[in-house]
Amino acid sequence: MAFNVDGIHQVAIHEPGTKPMAIEPDPGQFPFVNDPDRGLYLGSVPTGAPFTDSFTFDAPGRYLVICNIARISEEAQMWGWVNVNQTSAAAHSRNGPPSPGVRSLDV
Repeated sequence: MAFNVDGIHQVAIHEPGTKPMAIEPDPGQFPFVNDPDRGLYLGSVPTGAPFTDSFTFDAPGRYLVICNIARISEEAQMWGWVNVNQTSAAAHSRNGPPSPGVRSLDV
């Protein structure tokens, strides 16, 4: 899945089933959240210029995606879910990643 990022945001994807309130920022990593216990993917460090990050979901589940900048994540509650179903995960395992621009996810 492609994440089009603009501004000072960083994509962080967490294990299936993680709730936003379970994220524990690492105080030594401020201004980033960087929860070391639940993270699956940490996107590119923001530069202020638009860019695209991508991640391939290999297993079904409900994945928490947050902005890894602590103040934005906490105050603006910038987070959401990506739901990957069994069919899309199985197709990826058999055929490799989907073509760019193709998303077989329930969002």
